[in-house]
Amino acid sequence: MKNVLKQSGKALCYFLTYMGCQLIATVITMLVCQFIIGVKMGMAGETQLDTAKIVEETQTMVFGNMGIVLLINVLLALGIYLIVMKIRKHRFTEEVSLKKISFKMILLSVMASVGSIGLLNFGLELIPLPEELVEGFVSGNSQLMSIPLWQSVVCTAILVPIMEEIVFRGFVFSRLDKAMPTVLAVIITSVLFGAIHGSILWAAWAAAVGVVLNIVRIKSGSLIPAIILHVCNNTSSLILSEVGSEGLDKYAPFITVAGLVILTTAIILISKERKREEAKADVSVEVITASV
Repeated sequence: MKNVLKQSGKALCYFLTYMGCQLIATVITMLVCQFIIGVKMGMAGETQLDTAKIVEETQTMVFGNMGIVLLINVLLALGIYLIVMKIRKHRFTEEVSLKKISFKMILLSVMASVGSIGLLNFGLELIPLPEELVEGFVSGNSQLMSIPLWQSVVCTAILVPIMEEIVFRGFVFSRLDKAMPTVLAVIITSVLFGAIHGSILWAAWAAAVGVVLNIVRIKSGSLIPAIILHVCNNTSSLILSEVGSEGLDKYAPFITVAGLVILTTAIILISKERKREEAKADVSVEVITASV
């Protein structure tokens, strides 16, 4: 019981640190935006303070530069985690299981991402959902994709997926997995991951993605395949939002089934590749030991 509380407490601290950094990043961005708006109003000769107007313009500017908020969040959280690892004299890569993988494992990770995109993105089209839930999902997606393209590419497609994997599948899952059955650790991690994504449908969808990411993380024994999958997933969402997927919607049933088959096959092959790599490593150790 003591170990459960200890490891769960550590997982909670890592999670709250990330969320706290997100809050700080939002406040910093809001203050900067308010300063810029104030300067512009002063240069325009507006001497009378209009609080309502400033608040409205600040919100618009912050939402339009959400990528900046995400960037500050990533840098703050990563800096704090590195400092904590330094103080505790732990290796960051070992704490989050950033283990080297083979080129074949990289290809299998991309294969898994293709399968998950087909299964989760297009599978959603097959589920009869209340209109208000769908509208909330579309609205959230539109808001996220309304930021400048460079922010979407750098932050939404690359930096945030990497950081979220370090936090959730790295720190949080690793701690929970030491304190409870793996299945329960996967569920809790995935629910937390879903909870930070907003509306009910967004949260449920993200939680499902989180389960897939956890499975890939477990089967591969490394965080890198999950990072690859997450980056590919976000990048595909960005591309589909830019070019549209209306023409593909009619093929949703086929794409969903194909995605399930591809994802399942990729996970099986990832597990086999990990066993092959571990067996190869064991042979190398035996050879070195024998030679000594």
